[in-house]
Amino acid sequence: GNCVKEPGFCVQPNGCDQNSGVIKMNSFEGNTQQRQQECLKKCLAHPGATGCEVIWHQSNRGCYIHTQSVARGNNAARHSCWVFSKCKQAPLYRFWNRRLGDHFYTTNYNEIWNGKRGSGFKGIQCRVLKHHQDGTIPLYRYWRRYWSDHFYTTNIREIGTARRGQRGRYGYVSEGITAYCYPSSRQGLIPLYRYWKASIVDHFYTTNIREIGTSVRGKYGHHGYKSEGIVCYVFPA
Repeated sequence: GNCVKEPGFCVQPNGCDQNSGVIKMNSFEGNTQQRQQECLKKCLAHPGATGCEVIWHQSNRGCYIHTQSVARGNNAARHSCWVFSKCKQAPLYRFWNRRLGDHFYTTNYNEIWNGKRGSGFKGIQCRVLKHHQDGTIPLYRYWRRYWSDHFYTTNIREIGTARRGQRGRYGYVSEGITAYCYPSSRQGLIPLYRYWKASIVDHFYTTNIREIGTSVRGKYGHHGYKSEGIVCYVFPA
């Protein structure tokens, strides 16, 4: 249905870019319902698949994507079955660096071990989307090196830039988009709360009000953290 294709998927003018990370299965000759069903059966059986489509190249006209059991169009003799799983929710991991006094959140677990973080794993905070879907907004990440603080927001105006590597207000540098979440409540979603502790210059994010004891904006709770309201709405862990 509404799954987002991998970056680079079907971007070439004369056909599909097959170096996008999307998993290509067996090719199928012919344009028959039996071939379509065989393709979809294998596709849906693939681990992690959330949806399947049949795709082919029509010379000089780019990629055509269909979900019909019998494909449409001329010169559509060669078919391939593709698997995509970009509608799946991704875990938002939480880390705590005691030495720096910094909470860090990412959908990429390897990010901690492939560089500078040195943080202790504190579990999965919630689940988010790694790619844009209808109705979602970006969750931006910023890093303030001098005070060792990661900051997350859906409001670009707070820092003034969303361009990766560019410095904005208060000395924060953009590190791009961490994930996508929802701006308002809907069925199946829960709030992601933001807190601030000035004494150690740390922003803290949680879906569990009991950790700080309040969700009232401006009110102080446990451990000296002050509520800064709801960032956005996410899926439960």
